[in-house]
Amino acid sequence: LSVQCEIENAANRGVQSNIVYAQSLALMVLVADKEGPAVARGEFWPPHTQWLARVVDLLIYMKANQSKSPERYLMDPDPDSNMKLVRRLWWVVFVMDKWHALSTADPPKIQEYTSTLLVEDKVLLGEATYHLVRLSAIMGHIAEVVSAYINTPANTMSPLGSTARLLRLTIE
Repeated sequence: LSVQCEIENAANRGVQSNIVYAQSLALMVLVADKEGPAVARGEFWPPHTQWLARVVDLLIYMKANQSKSPERYLMDPDPDSNMKLVRRLWWVVFVMDKWHALSTADPPKIQEYTSTLLVEDKVLLGEATYHLVRLSAIMGHIAEVVSAYINTPANTMSPLGSTARLLRLTIE
């Protein structure tokens, strides 16, 4: 499925195939992360960031980051409808992205303006996961500051300097 999905265009696949492919990519992110730094860097197979970028791109294509009618969450009795699966998968990938960015001092793949966590998402995700997503958004902001500090040339005076240095030491 993975090889076939790489060859095919997402527009040519059905919704269910795109969901299965996105779930598979999310699992590959988890496996790459679990196996340690060598695998995460891509020494044995595609790096962690490549899997993450693929799943983020696919989910944005599927408009998982957009919720056009959040009240449908409450009205739809099927807990595994396509809309709910895709939206839950978006927030799982969102959390993975933010924590990966923080742990590697890379900028997050998902930009803050691309999605909004809604109150209705609390029903969809559950109380604990909803608050984990909120915490992850905060951690993503910290990751951006740390990444900006690390990527700022040493010979420039940056207003991020002392703040990012403190954040980096705390995180390490």
